[in-house]
Amino acid sequence: MAIGGLLRTKLSQDYWNDVLKSNIWELTTDELQPSLILSYRYLPAPLKRCFAYCSIFPKNSILEKNMVVQLWIAEGLVPQPQSEKSWEKAAEEYFDELVSRCLIHQRSGDDLVVNFEMHDLVNDLAMTVSSPYCIKLDEQKPNERVRHLSYNIGEYDSYDKFDKLQALKGLRTILALPSHLTRFSCNNFLSRKLVCDLLPQMKQLRVLSLSNYTGISLSCPTLLEI
Repeated sequence: MAIGGLLRTKLSQDYWNDVLKSNIWELTTDELQPSLILSYRYLPAPLKRCFAYCSIFPKNSILEKNMVVQLWIAEGLVPQPQSEKSWEKAAEEYFDELVSRCLIHQRSGDDLVVNFEMHDLVNDLAMTVSSPYCIKLDEQKPNERVRHLSYNIGEYDSYDKFDKLQALKGLRTILALPSHLTRFSCNNFLSRKLVCDLLPQMKQLRVLSLSNYTGISLSCPTLLEI
């Protein structure tokens, strides 16, 4: 399907021959399929950046189109729109293009709410091409080159979970995502030290999402005292 998405708008025989003769087909790996690597290789540069950014979402995550679009815009991944087109419209077209190339696909479900997801193999590809700049804190060790980071919310997230972030001076994204255990919980607590001491030091942040925690405010009155 990924190759079909790649070739569907390219009618040139030379283009199809280039894909057919690519040395990617000689690649032998149990992790990534050559067809997926090719589908990424032929993406325009801005789409490559948007696709790679999606690696911060864990496997089997629901991708809400509006949220992903807003994240891309906040991170400056979408170029200046031409003419009268809005940033949102340009970013939505990028998202739709990834869907048409089968790198993101629509989940089946309620017709009133359309959500999307990445196949596990596509998520693996996104992780490969985004390394070491995008990581999931629960699965990968932070390094000084990390720019975008996500993690699964716990019921009580103490400072020990985040102490290694002090070295990440260029961090631009901190995305706290609900896990299957905390998605429907109303009582998820976060360390006061993270919010009041560490976050103010991160001058490069463009995206910060802590909306699934309880009682967060600028004065930090009800946060976990650890």
